[in-house]
Amino acid sequence: MLENPYLLIGLVSASLILNLITLVLVIVSMKKNKANPAPTIGQGKLETATNTPIETKQPVVEGIVFCRNCGTQFETTHPVCPSCKTAR
Repeated sequence: MLENPYLLIGLVSASLILNLITLVLVIVSMKKNKANPAPTIGQGKLETATNTPIETKQPVVEGIVFCRNCGTQFETTHPVCPSCKTAR
């Protein structure tokens, strides 16, 4: 398939260079994110309607969700639906 040794050396060299560039970019990205790490499972805390904190296994991410009981849209920062008070 690759009878030409120069072609083989060129392809292997290009592959190694590409892998080294990718490795450097990943390391730089990890160092930048070290100061502001992404949330992990179990890190966030929510409060119920009675203001008692409850642990969650989901990361707390800001956005919009729908209530599973009444279908009302509300922000993820609210632990319960503002209409029917069902917990997320």
